[in-house]
Order: sequence, then C-alpha cells, then structure tokens
Amino acid sequence: MDSQFSLQLILVALGSIVRLASGVDTRELQGQLLDNLLQKHENRFKPSSKTTSNVPFKLTMHVGLIQLIGVDEKNQIFDGFYYVSQRWTDEQLAWNASDYGGIRRIHLPKDAIWMPDIGLYNDVDLEKSLSGRYTTYIGVYYTGAVWRNYMINYRSSCYLNLKHFPFDKQNCSLAFSSWSYAASEMNLTYDSKQNPLSYYYNSSEFNVVSMTAAAIVDRQQLITLYYHIVFERRPAFYLCNIILPCALITLVAMFGFCIPPESGEKIGLGITVLLSLTVFLLIVSDSMPPTTELPLIGLYYFIVIVIVTLSNGLTIFILRIHHHASYQTKPVPSIVQQILFGKFSRLLCIGTLKTDYHSVTPQSEPLEGDIPDSAIRVKSAKPRQEKNDDNSNFCTTGYVGEVTNNANSDIEQVAALSHIAKILSRFEERKHQQEQQESIAEQWRNLALLMDRLLFVLFFCLSIIFTAWLLLTAAYGPPD
Repeated sequence: MDSQFSLQLILVALGSIVRLASGVDTRELQGQLLDNLLQKHENRFKPSSKTTSNVPFKLTMHVGLIQLIGVDEKNQIFDGFYYVSQRWTDEQLAWNASDYGGIRRIHLPKDAIWMPDIGLYNDVDLEKSLSGRYTTYIGVYYTGAVWRNYMINYRSSCYLNLKHFPFDKQNCSLAFSSWSYAASEMNLTYDSKQNPLSYYYNSSEFNVVSMTAAAIVDRQQLITLYYHIVFERRPAFYLCNIILPCALITLVAMFGFCIPPESGEKIGLGITVLLSLTVFLLIVSDSMPPTTELPLIGLYYFIVIVIVTLSNGLTIFILRIHHHASYQTKPVPSIVQQILFGKFSRLLCIGTLKTDYHSVTPQSEPLEGDIPDSAIRVKSAKPRQEKNDDNSNFCTTGYVGEVTNNANSDIEQVAALSHIAKILSRFEERKHQQEQQESIAEQWRNLALLMDRLLFVLFFCLSIIFTAWLLLTAAYGPPD
C-alpha cells in the first residue's frame, strides 16, 4: 500500500514537472481532456466492456446512515438522512494520464455521462427525495472508474410493530433496485468493506443497533439491494413524562380510600384522577396507528383506568354502607364479623373491632314486684277486729278511721310509684334501643372502614404490580 502511494506521488510530481517545463496550463489540459472524453461518450446507453461483453455490468453501491431524523408511527414512515456512493467502470471514459500532463482524476457534470437508474422502491416521498438530493461530486479516474457520491433524505415506508411501545425494537429496510436492467444485464452489489454506520450521529430518541446489507434476486430477475436498519427506542422520555406520572396519579386515586367519608371528597378525587388518565391516554393514542394490536403502554393505561373506575364504584358502595348505617336494623352477619373483624382487622393495622351489640328485652307493664315492699305491707294491712263492747267502741272506731285514712294515702302513693315505674321502664327501654341501634350502626361503619382499608391495600398492590411489570419489560426488553 505504501509503495503504491509513493508511486502515485512520484507520477504526480513528474506530471507537474512536465507541465512546468512545457508551460501548458492545467485548466487548459483539463478542458482538452473533458472535450475528448465527452466527444466519444454516449450517455444514453449503459457502459459495456469490449473484452467481457457477456459479463453483466457491475455496479457497486454503498449506503450509510448519517442521521435518523424521526419515525412517524401513525403513518408507518421511517425518515433518515443518508450518504450514498455508487461506483462503476466506463471504459469510454478512460485516458492515458501521461498524455494530459499526469491528470489522473477529473470531475464531470452529472448530466454529461450515463447515470444508473437506481431508485428506492419503498420511497413514500419521491418529490422530496429528488429535491433533497445533494450531489457532492462525480469523479472519473483515468482507468475509467466512476465514483458518484451524494447525500439524500429518504422517507421510506416501514412496518412498525408497536406492540411493545415505548420499549419496541424495529427493523426498517431500504430496497434499492434498477428500474430497467435485470440481473443478467446489471450486477448490483454492495460494498462489504465499508461500515454503513461510520458517519452516523446518535439520536436522542432512538438507538441504532445495526445496519446490514443483502442483495436478493426476485422472481422478475431483478437484483434488489436491501439495507436493514435495526433500531430501538430510548424509553427514558416516556418513562419520565407518561408512565411515571400515570403511576403516581393512580396511587393518588388509591389514597382516596383513606379519606374520611364525612369529608365528601372521595368521589371527586376519583373522578378527577379518571379524567387525568383519559387525557394521558389521548396523548399516547394520538401517535399510535389505528391497529387492532393494543400497544404495551395502551394496555397499561387501559388496566389503570379499569382499576380507577372499579375503585370509584366500590367507593360509592362503601359510602352507602357508611351513611346508611344509622338505618340498619340488623347487625353485621356473624361470619363476616369472625372473618373480617377478627383476623383482617389486625392484619390491616386497625386493631380488633367490636363484634357484640347491646340486646334489649322489651319490658311489660310493672308488676307488684316493682312496687316498694313498704307499700305492699300497707296495702295488705287490715283494721283490727276488736270485741264489740261498749267500753272500747269509741277507741276502736277512732282507730279504724285513722287506719283507713292511712291506707288510702298509701294506695295513692303506690299508684304514683307504679306510674313513675312505667315511665322509667319506657325510658330505659328507649335508651337500650338507642344503644342497640348505635351499636349496630357502629358495626356497619366499622365494616365500611375495614373495606376502605382492604380495598386500598388491594388496589395499591395491583398498581405496583402492573407498574413493575411494565418496568421489567423495559429492563429485559421485548421478545424478538
């Protein structure tokens, strides 16, 4: 390699010495060479070899990715900026370098010589591609080798599998082929020695994994040169701006179970969270194509919305239990008390809840046993039956009258005490009924509190599980 390079330097130096010695201007020699080459060159026909006429014309092509501009998921378009190099040999453009002062390479206009009709088959914006082509130069060497280099912006169609969006890995291909020459006429090959990613600038959204080339002959005997670009999305933007806010909003909705029912904010918080998730879902679905295959992030949002909707519905059910507890006449079933009030209450850090209630036996009218013994003794007292003699008649009569008056007074007192006993009995019965009702209402309120805590733990765990599932999918990557 070094000896060849040294030989080239010597030839160039000799050519310069000859030109200086002869006094011939370089531009004049280049103009003379250009006129001689274009005079005998026919740009309407494909170059052919005089010695190997049966061998197909060989065209070597190299495509390198310079920048990945973007991916249009909705329209399934891959947009990139490329460096394209084409190399072939045209014997009509060969010359003897010594005849032209050692000129070994010359630049020609693109319309002056024959150009290969290689086009991108899956180009979706041909007008932009043609207008956005920047021809650097067309170089012709004295051996007849032609180099054509240019940069171009291709917008190619590409099937994007968005099932694992935003943790997806895509494979987009560029299909180059001749529009008029079959494989028997043109041998289209790729340069395997050059790296297609040698000029690539990293993208902030995508990471290009590889770019490989392959030449395939189709059924129409046309050689198609495929460049396969494998790239994966960087999910950091979607994690920080879409997924994590969604997870945090969902956790806020779960904390709605901890709000006291008397505040009246439980349903409002749930509806607000549901609307926020709907807005995020619209933002994500706006960039997704209308396909029947639900993307990973769309599935995550769907599950989260279902969880928040169920939490709102169950919150309404719990509020109904709490606010209608005062109207309940039956206690919580004993099976529910044994299962929830005993074991689950301790597991949920609520403590052991009360499982009994005050029972009241309706009392009948007050009996004699309810009356004081002194009153009974007075009531059962009878006047003495003394002998009916004249000496004691007056005393007996006076004594009996006194006893009769005392008995009547005691009977009135007994009646008053009996009435008071009835009032106290009714008051006590009403008090027991209120205590019983309050105890039953307290049981139902405790049940609502227990269900709030249980559903909070359940939905909190579900949210963590689905978020972890999404993050683990990002960590280990989608299946190939």
